[in-house]
Amino acid sequence: DLEDEVSKLRQEVAKTSAEKIEIQQTFHRRQTDFENFRKRTDRERNEIFASVLSNLAIKILPVIDNLNRALDSSEKSGTERSSDFQHFIDGISLVNRQLDEVLEEMGIQPINSVGKPFDPHFHEAVATVHDDENPHNTVIEELIRGYCIDDRVIRPSMVKVSTSATNEVSTSENEVSTSEEANDLLNLN
Repeated sequence: DLEDEVSKLRQEVAKTSAEKIEIQQTFHRRQTDFENFRKRTDRERNEIFASVLSNLAIKILPVIDNLNRALDSSEKSGTERSSDFQHFIDGISLVNRQLDEVLEEMGIQPINSVGKPFDPHFHEAVATVHDDENPHNTVIEELIRGYCIDDRVIRPSMVKVSTSATNEVSTSENEVSTSEEANDLLNLN
């Protein structure tokens, strides 16, 4: 009798040990599943935030472009300004600077283009200009500034690119028509 009882108790201990191991494995699987779920939801939340931020930036960038054009136009006019008009221009400049700071805080960075080699990932060439002073395929003028969030481009820079005499691809007629198309695009924005 005693040996049967010991045998039954050993079977119950073995069964309980097996159940314990199964419960521990189930716990670890659920814990791993939960960690994976948390990581996935964090990643999705960050992707949604970046998408919303990108959409907001796309809507704000034309406003910033127009502010920059207004400031450039006021700087190019060589006429004498009244003090009231100069205060107005200074106010517009402060608003523009503040918008740039807000974009920077949100992680939206301008793409620096002038003097850099042309990169189709960051630049959109709208004109080529024969230029022996700069290396071939160098951005010589930025028509519309591009922006990116981290490494993702939300709007490429519209640029003019240099060509040298040996690598010139387009004729001067094509340059004129491309330049006119770029001006048309600038006027549409």
